[in-house]
Amino acid sequence: MQMSPNAAQTDPLAQLKDIHPPSQINWWPLDWGWWTLLVLLLVAISTLAVFWLRRRAFNRARKAALVELSNISETDANWPMQINSLLKRTSKTYFSNEDVASLFGRPWLEFMLAQVAKSKLGTCNEGLKQLTQQLYSPSVDATQFTRCKNAAKHWLKHANFKKNNRRAHAYTSSAEVSHV
Repeated sequence: MQMSPNAAQTDPLAQLKDIHPPSQINWWPLDWGWWTLLVLLLVAISTLAVFWLRRRAFNRARKAALVELSNISETDANWPMQINSLLKRTSKTYFSNEDVASLFGRPWLEFMLAQVAKSKLGTCNEGLKQLTQQLYSPSVDATQFTRCKNAAKHWLKHANFKKNNRRAHAYTSSAEVSHV
């Protein structure tokens, strides 16, 4: 079947031209969605960096106290006083001076125990009791050194040093009452 020249002109398929591929799509300039994603990503990275730096700075005193605690030896005659002053200095870093400085004896022990969650107290409870007893005993019991040092280490690692921690205020008033 041959087509007549008249039929070729009326044939719509013959009138089609060859397909032209589209020009190459560039990735630049970015669409608004990509700009939004970039901004959100930068905000997230900046927020995480600030959070990490603040947390690191916040825990600096705790880590320094742990290093100083490892340098205390049982051969020191006043190791209970050294451990206690280290715990008190660390507490004064995180809590106000009014909350911590006036505490001693039983209120100081209760303050320290209140800063650790009950689930994480473990042997810390007995070790800190021994430490406060050793502070006021006429002769230091060297056999209690490891127990007291481990309790202090446990307390430094697990104490709640958050700025919004309100447990510190409860023991200041009881110390003031027992002091008067």
